[in-house]
Amino acid sequence: LNGVAIATAPVGATATVGFGGVINFTAAKPGIYPFTYRAIDLSGGASTNAATITATINDVVTVTTATLTAAKNSWSLAGTAYASSKVTIVAVDAAGNVLATIAAPTATTKGAWTATATVAVPATAVRVVATSSNRGVGSLAITRK
Repeated sequence: LNGVAIATAPVGATATVGFGGVINFTAAKPGIYPFTYRAIDLSGGASTNAATITATINDVVTVTTATLTAAKNSWSLAGTAYASSKVTIVAVDAAGNVLATIAAPTATTKGAWTATATVAVPATAVRVVATSSNRGVGSLAITRK
């Protein structure tokens, strides 16, 4: 191998050639990014090759507030997730069985999410579990007032 060059850059991402012909790829958000590159052999022959990279994210979801005012079935919820992702929040029992869906807020562009809701749950509900549209999961014990 004598060289590698990016022939057609991926839209919405960058691909650069590093030491030894290694292609370095960076995407700002999850998605599928097709691009082409050229490989040049030692005799100067070149071939154009197609590549597709599927970029995913490691979405860490946190739940920082899970307060239930039981007399009013009133919830106050807050946490973080990947920017602009939808977060579905459910109440679960000690065995992890889903008892009720409480809310489904969307995280801000900075990743914060909050929700208030009026949803009745059985007394056996002990935790909330928040799952993002990017498959990140976080949970927190319910604080009852």
